[in-house]
Amino acid sequence: MALGSEKSPVLFIVADAFRHDYLDPERTPTLCELARKGCYIHRLRPNFGFCERTEMFTGSRPDKNGFFTALTYRDRGSAFLDHRFEIRLLSLLDWKKNFLRRYIRRFYRDWFRKIRGVTQPVYEIPLRLLPRIALTEDERELHLPGWSDTETLFDVMRESGLSFYFDTFASLTMTMTSDEERASRLCRLFGEKYFDLYLIYVGEGDGTGHDFGPHSPEARRMNRNVDGRIQKLSNAFFRAFPGGRLVAIGDHGMLEVKQRINVDALIFDAAKKAGLEWERDFDYFLDSTMARIWFRKPEAREIFSGLFRENGELESKGRILTPQLTGELHVPPPGSGYGDLLWLANPGVLIFPDFFHFRKPCLGMHGYDTSVSGQKGFAVVAGEGIEPLEIGEAEVIDVCPTLCRLLGIREPRQCQGKGFVK
Repeated sequence: MALGSEKSPVLFIVADAFRHDYLDPERTPTLCELARKGCYIHRLRPNFGFCERTEMFTGSRPDKNGFFTALTYRDRGSAFLDHRFEIRLLSLLDWKKNFLRRYIRRFYRDWFRKIRGVTQPVYEIPLRLLPRIALTEDERELHLPGWSDTETLFDVMRESGLSFYFDTFASLTMTMTSDEERASRLCRLFGEKYFDLYLIYVGEGDGTGHDFGPHSPEARRMNRNVDGRIQKLSNAFFRAFPGGRLVAIGDHGMLEVKQRINVDALIFDAAKKAGLEWERDFDYFLDSTMARIWFRKPEAREIFSGLFRENGELESKGRILTPQLTGELHVPPPGSGYGDLLWLANPGVLIFPDFFHFRKPCLGMHGYDTSVSGQKGFAVVAGEGIEPLEIGEAEVIDVCPTLCRLLGIREPRQCQGKGFVK
């Protein structure tokens, strides 16, 4: 008899950046079979931004929960605050040149994580900014009590006396092992210890998509690898828990990069001509698909508002986040802490260099307007009591109430989503 032959836990698999059109009988036979037998959402649409985990575990959109980008400027919250003196010294070597940058940035990453025990990532953020840059949804681990004012799935589970296993999932501060290591670890756990909810993150799709593009031979091989790991997980899970239910999603898609724009150069060229000084008169942050500027002086507002409205390259390759667009995208408005002026790149346009990539541009990127088909993932729910059903499109915020229904608990208070299953 299986360890959990009379139990019905839930296995939640997140395949990062796994596009909806990656599902194919040849490359992903396991996912296609699970979709055929269970509830299959052909396209899963995230909200605009970079906080999909907040969406899936709270069931709320960015304008409701306040989480929009992964990092932002904040007076509190930076893990580098206690290291300001050494950062001033180390920043003397933080050149804006490719020469030796790879080795210098690797040294910074190792120094802060291994020597100073700082888990907040360094990325390619100018070193002198780090004490003022804070994580948003990952400032605290999302599954812990008191994560934020927004109630999570995990808060409701604790209230209901249910258990979950989070160690094979992911956050920006967790020490990451390989997909294969996490899958093997979780498969062993199925036979050793019972939890009501098991979570696992499969990350190969994101890295492969960024490095090689979503339509590359490498992406096709990645499809097979991810499907193979899901087969391994589902087989072990249902062997241990015949009455269990499985939820697998691709949290967002990935688009091929077709154009690049050097927003960094445009910002500093305009600042130089106007006599503006970075950090004295303005701050800025470059996400891969979004440029954000904070105004410290009225002159900066005038200069950069003009630049982003009148520059031909910026006008043709993106758009400014307006109050109307804020409502359409369900994101916090300008001035709410994520920037006073936000410029959004058009689908397929990459800001390069940015604060995450400096030496080598990505060939695939996400974080665009999610109405574009390639930005969408998928969802499959299978297992005991799940009847075959096909749904054309749903949202990532619908994942949370789906998990709640499978676990037999109430939804978080601010949940805006609708469950896939009855």
